[in-house]
Amino acid sequence: MSESELLEHLAKAAAEAVRLAQIFLTEAVEEPYHCIVYDRDGHFTGTFSTTDYVSFLAKESMVPRWVNIYVCDVDDRGVFFRCDMSDQRTADTAEMANAAEGYSPFNPLAPSPPQRLKDEMERLEGSHVLYEAVIDFYSTRRFSVKESGGFEAGR
Repeated sequence: MSESELLEHLAKAAAEAVRLAQIFLTEAVEEPYHCIVYDRDGHFTGTFSTTDYVSFLAKESMVPRWVNIYVCDVDDRGVFFRCDMSDQRTADTAEMANAAEGYSPFNPLAPSPPQRLKDEMERLEGSHVLYEAVIDFYSTRRFSVKESGGFEAGR
């Protein structure tokens, strides 16, 4: 996968992660974007611009099979995505996550809700809830990214 293709996929995945964040968060989620990167074992790798992150990923001929990406902080400098990546690498796009969605190897996720909302959700619905019910629940109980751990959760 070329760097330009990887950058295009990251842009699509970041847009989806922002869309998900805007459902839940009270903060405005606007560019510029920054990537806080961790390996599969949770070890901090670095903070990059999106362009620098793609260069970092593409420095070898193979890229991680998957990269989970979600908003972990928002401030006057822009949006910070936490990026957790697989330690398995591949050059075959068919082996990458989310190939059908058009943003492989990236897997956009919603920000993690604060514990108080997780506890409330559990009390109201139990452990077996439909995806749509979860979206509805959290979208009517928006929270600050700082409340969910914010930047510290992204480190």
